[in-house]
Amino acid sequence: MSDKKREFISRIFQENYRDLCKYLASKLRCRHKAADVAQEVYLRIFSLENPEEIRHPRAFIYKMASNLAVDSIRRQKARLNPGCGTSAIEQIPSPDSSPESIVDARQRLKILRKAIEELTPKCRTVFLLHKFKGFSHAEIAARFGISKNMVEKHIIKAMAYCRKRMEKLE
Repeated sequence: MSDKKREFISRIFQENYRDLCKYLASKLRCRHKAADVAQEVYLRIFSLENPEEIRHPRAFIYKMASNLAVDSIRRQKARLNPGCGTSAIEQIPSPDSSPESIVDARQRLKILRKAIEELTPKCRTVFLLHKFKGFSHAEIAARFGISKNMVEKHIIKAMAYCRKRMEKLE
């Protein structure tokens, strides 16, 4: 990654992250979901080829965040209303599932576990505490004696790595 890209992403992250999380928390009514969506915004900016060419970065990230928040709300409604789309429960293979879908689900889980195991120890622990144990960023930061920003960076790195590994499967 170029220094210019790294500096650009770092700058917009530092300038906008707190306000972006507040904005998303008001839309999503949950600080944790807001932080997750904000992380997703920065992951997507990170994946752009030339993000430093964005003319109005603040407007860009807020629009992206708004769209991702709407998507998150739709997914949540779909999970709560089984008549609309596929619920999370329906995605879990049942004993009546085809052998292919069971094998596919097991293969995806195996790849995800391996990806998590390949993370650095601290990155892995931070990610697992947040995603699977429900720890807040502040709790993790206090536990390890690191800043909340560093917790964010570990989680973003872990999510990006896991997503990359899962995309190879598809």
